[in-house]
Amino acid sequence: MEIKPLGLWRRFFAVFTPTFLLRLQQNKTNDASWGFWFLSNFFLLLIPAIIAGIGGTILLAGFPNNALDAIPADITFELPNGEQYNVKTLVQNAELTIDENFELQTTNIPDPMILAVNEETEVVTFVNTIDEIDVSDTDIVVAIDTKERLVTLEDSEKFPNAILLLHDKFIAKDANKSKTEILTFQDFFSKVDKETKESIFPFTLNLDAIAGAKGAINDIFFAILAVAFGLFYLVLAGFRLVSALFWALIFWAVGSIAKVKNWNFEKSFMAMLHFSFITLLLFPLSLIIGLSLFWSTLIILGLLFGMNFYEMKRMG
Repeated sequence: MEIKPLGLWRRFFAVFTPTFLLRLQQNKTNDASWGFWFLSNFFLLLIPAIIAGIGGTILLAGFPNNALDAIPADITFELPNGEQYNVKTLVQNAELTIDENFELQTTNIPDPMILAVNEETEVVTFVNTIDEIDVSDTDIVVAIDTKERLVTLEDSEKFPNAILLLHDKFIAKDANKSKTEILTFQDFFSKVDKETKESIFPFTLNLDAIAGAKGAINDIFFAILAVAFGLFYLVLAGFRLVSALFWALIFWAVGSIAKVKNWNFEKSFMAMLHFSFITLLLFPLSLIIGLSLFWSTLIILGLLFGMNFYEMKRMG
């Protein structure tokens, strides 16, 4: 039987056939095998990236109205002084403004407002003062106090995690990173002014402003998607390479035990550069039927190498 040579693109179909390894052995160099490996990484990520791009585009098309519609109309909360707020109305009418002096002003937002969050019990408690908060029963403290009547910078040090919005700065403390980030509005917006080469003050953030910035949000989303694609490509490439080395060693031993003619570790590894494309391509199906990555990979590789070994021994 005539063994047809393998081109780069033809491998995406031939890798499923029982004569693939016979055809792979006809190649004098391994350049196309490495080309297939790099290209298959791209295709394995392309479909999820397209789905994420389409999904993001659909979500952003109705943003921020779709996010607002997701908030139930009957959700309310009450402050310790007895004032009640409807969450949906609050989001619709809230405004944050940075004036010419780089100071924050709030409109239609409870200010001051202090709340303590217990992540384990998912309980949020509104309090009158920082001193009322039980540190042992609180994971995160969130506060808005643009007049600094109840909250100061030093208060962030009392709790493992804190988010404070004050008149001239934003403070975020993360116990996991053992770090407190302090962002002053003057530092941030001075840089924005230099980049835009014109003053943006007073700068107001509300629902209308967010809707008007939809184009910029779209650009940011696709920029993040592109960066994520590149990072996941590197992770996937590294994972597949380690996996290929592991399974190549196993099926090199299997082929040697089965006395496959002219079989060696290099050929087993080149085979894995191709077969790992199938194992990852079919892994979602394996999840549906309840197989782990190890067992699904073992079964798929067993079938692929098995039918190819049979054909290689038959052809002699």
